[in-house]
Amino acid sequence: MRCQTCRGTGKTPDVAGRQWQACPTCEGAGAVQPTPARVPRWYSVQVVVPALGSNNGNIQILQDADFEWIFTMSAQTSASLNVTCTDGSTQRILTPTNNPSTGVIPIGLFAGTAQLPFPLLEPYIVARSSTLQFEFTDLSNAQNTVTMVLQGFSLFPQNAPQQGSAGHIVGGQ
Repeated sequence: MRCQTCRGTGKTPDVAGRQWQACPTCEGAGAVQPTPARVPRWYSVQVVVPALGSNNGNIQILQDADFEWIFTMSAQTSASLNVTCTDGSTQRILTPTNNPSTGVIPIGLFAGTAQLPFPLLEPYIVARSSTLQFEFTDLSNAQNTVTMVLQGFSLFPQNAPQQGSAGHIVGGQ
């Protein structure tokens, strides 16, 4: 959307009107990105991991909006479980360790509980229609059932209003 402050030029005069500077509203881009409507969303995957084995699970992000990942939660039958998480759209391993090629970390260091969810220091934006891939490896010598839940917000474009809980149209600011 065209910046109203600079009228799309990307520059504005200084206070004295003698010199041009980058527009403070659009930072010189000439356009402003509208604030998306943020709607709470939870994504989950449940996987049964065989004793001393591994199994994969995927979370498919819906195509209606990007997902802003804020909190991670899990429940499992045993805490003796490692996890690797990969963003399918970039093939970036999101659980980097001192061995970045594997990205294997204990699940207790990756996800909290429903009562104490693990917050990401910086929210991670997952592109619409992409997949987050999880690989779980059991270390307990017993079958392990794990449920991984990601909590955050669907980021709907401002020009695509969504239905609120009472049927009202909800738009971004």
